[in-house]
Amino acid sequence: ADNVDHVVGICRHLDGIPLALELAAARVRSMSPAQITERLAERFRLLTGSDRDQGHRQQTLLGAIQWSHDLLGDGEQALFRRLGSFASSFGLAAAEQVCSGDPIDEFDVFELITALVDKSMVATEPGRDGTTRYHLLETLREFALRQLELADEHEDFAERHAAYYAMQAEELQSMHRRGELAAALVLLDQVEDDYRSSLRYSMSTGRWVLAGRLVSGLGYLWYAGGLHREGLQWCRELFEAAPELPDDVRAGALHSFGGCLSVSGFFDESIEVLEEQVVLRRKLGDPMRLMAALNNLGSVMNDVGDYVSSDPVLREAVELAQDAGHSSALMLGSLAVGHLHHGELAQAESLYRDALREAKAHDDVYAIAVSMGGLGQTLAWSGQTDSARVQLVEARERYEELKVMPGLAEVDFAVAIVERTDGRPNEAASRLLA
Repeated sequence: ADNVDHVVGICRHLDGIPLALELAAARVRSMSPAQITERLAERFRLLTGSDRDQGHRQQTLLGAIQWSHDLLGDGEQALFRRLGSFASSFGLAAAEQVCSGDPIDEFDVFELITALVDKSMVATEPGRDGTTRYHLLETLREFALRQLELADEHEDFAERHAAYYAMQAEELQSMHRRGELAAALVLLDQVEDDYRSSLRYSMSTGRWVLAGRLVSGLGYLWYAGGLHREGLQWCRELFEAAPELPDDVRAGALHSFGGCLSVSGFFDESIEVLEEQVVLRRKLGDPMRLMAALNNLGSVMNDVGDYVSSDPVLREAVELAQDAGHSSALMLGSLAVGHLHHGELAQAESLYRDALREAKAHDDVYAIAVSMGGLGQTLAWSGQTDSARVQLVEARERYEELKVMPGLAEVDFAVAIVERTDGRPNEAASRLLA
């Protein structure tokens, strides 16, 4: 009972490989499971067999894996070591784009990866989108990275890996703009560790444009997925390095930085960052990105109670959206906030209803949730608790479907106000605790 957690941890870290577990068990004669756990980062040195009667292959975990590796063909060995670049599971397209190159043609990757699966060097798992995904067991990945270093390919493929995920981050951002936030968050969740390793690599090696593209693409997803504090750390690291970035990359990274600052409560700093972004967006002449920048800036101005300044900023954002035939739901909702906090409940309700119509017309699930949540809060403030509850409950269901944690928290708070107003303090308290 006193060491079961460490034993389970050892089994998981060693991927359940029988030889690895046997070698670890032999160490219990001289080390506790807790001590073994601490040293698993150096598993190939730790797990050295002591039975001199065993053959070389059976004496060490490294020897066993080396034996299997040496049986692979040249192309299989090259692909295997390059697959060590991935920190989590990956799809076939990712392997083709990251790992191809002399001596591997992109079109050969499928056959080679199939051979590695057949030889138990690569594992498969079902993807959430119905495709097959691949991964290396942790022990095999560590070995693959060693082989990558020995082949003097580590730097090249770390950069290719980071470039691929920078491109993927931009695609996730595009999905969010198309109203596919839930799908984007699923994809982020599948490969979070690869984005982290890409950021770590690009920042530690001074690949600032790559780092800026990653920060730019991931910013809203950090916010929506409740990872804003981690996002804020990456943003600070980027901007504290004060790199020279192209205007479009800098503007995108500032957008992420401003959002992470505001949701973390650093409102004044967020306004400064977002004002710089607005200047860059005007210079770049991209009305849709300017619209998003203005909306974020106006929303943070609302957060600090500066409704006089936020009103013209948000009205410009609404005009840009409507001129482009784009949904103005989020901007209308932000405008409503100012009226709500001024006690102008009828105007706020009208704006939220307009926002909800816009969101539904554009089939924007996220904007529908935001508009319903705002409308529910407004109805609650005006004493229409039954109607408020209907809007808030549906908003919560949509946020839950999207996995947008800040939205869930905000709606739960509003429902708590409704419960308290209706004389149900216990129900209100349970919402607040959640």
